[in-house]
Amino acid sequence: MRAGCVGRIEVRHRKRKRGIAMEHAEDWNVAIHLFEERGRTIARAVLTGGNAEIHGRGEAHLSPYDHDVPRIGDELAVGRALADLGKKLVRATEADIGEIEGHPVHLAR
Repeated sequence: MRAGCVGRIEVRHRKRKRGIAMEHAEDWNVAIHLFEERGRTIARAVLTGGNAEIHGRGEAHLSPYDHDVPRIGDELAVGRALADLGKKLVRATEADIGEIEGHPVHLAR
């Protein structure tokens, strides 16, 4: 089993007040954990920041007809984990807006 790379995403918000750019910076971090298990590569992506922690999961399977190139399995599993994390972040945002608005909200994709 292997655990792997940690990435970092920095989110910066720029706000204008009376023509003057005011900068507010907040760090959101994404940790990527890779595991190999029975011919599968499994990736877990964990986003922390904005007072939340959200988890995404992705998998890649090696076909018996494919060449064994671990980097490709890693990339696919991580891509799927990040896509899953992104969907969950949008759903969390919809829930937050819905709570404020008092009715269900569905954001355009």
